Amino acid sequence: MHPAYVAHTKDRIEKALTNRVPYEHVAIFDIFHPEYYPCLLRHLPLMGANYGGTISKGLRHYVRLLDGNGNAIDRGFARGQARHLPIPSSNFTKFWSDFARAFGSTEIRDAWLNLFNATMNNRFYGKKAGFRKSTFSRLDLSRDGKNYEIKPHTDSVVKVVTMLYYLPTDASHTELGTVVFKSKNGEKDDGGGMTWKGNGDYLNEFDIMRKGTFFPNTVFAFAPCTASWHGVPLVTEDLRRDTVQGFISLPEVKKGGKKGQKRRKQDQVSALKGQCIGS
Repeated sequence: MHPAYVAHTKDRIEKALTNRVPYEHVAIFDIFHPEYYPCLLRHLPLMGANYGGTISKGLRHYVRLLDGNGNAIDRGFARGQARHLPIPSSNFTKFWSDFARAFGSTEIRDAWLNLFNATMNNRFYGKKAGFRKSTFSRLDLSRDGKNYEIKPHTDSVVKVVTMLYYLPTDASHTELGTVVFKSKNGEKDDGGGMTWKGNGDYLNEFDIMRKGTFFPNTVFAFAPCTASWHGVPLVTEDLRRDTVQGFISLPEVKKGGKKGQKRRKQDQVSALKGQCIGS
């Protein structure tokens, strides 16, 4: 990884200005170095890859590049999927592991936290040093296909900053960017995260404040708070919506009892989200 590539991304984040209505968010174009972005595209799986054998969540399929401790994961893409990779599997794994180490680094994490300083102060008032030490970066190489959709939600309590790096080859489907919503009745979560569970058209309950642009070499990022409603419009065509889903998160650890039960690690900081700056 050329140091200039990481320096470019860090500089783009540091020079960005956030929009605080209805909550703090930002869209940054040319987030990756102009020499590096085409390289990212060349290392995406081919159209036939269904990410089978990796991780699936509904109609989203993804490869985890950084684990729950913020460490790069060195493993193959998926057994039986090698024919869908543009390069040998071992080279594919090394490329994305190098990417994860570089763009999940402490310096990139701190640049994002500094950009959303207003929301950080609101959420972690008086505990800034503690919360930074508690966070780690997570990166997932994701692919969404036809019929994929995310309805309005605010993001979970463990997420401190969410970064959505868009990786389209062209600007033919700019409508597939993340949408910023505002609840018409002022609905908020309790600090722990919330997903809209209503019936019918959610636009009856939410106003669209901003439509993210699914544009090459662009990132959309925001700092989750109690009213950080966002979603992804329905993908109606048979295409691939490639992204790197990035999260600066607080630890989440399992506790005893029934399998799958979890508790939030709160020994250093309070995990609950704060009120949104723009609300």
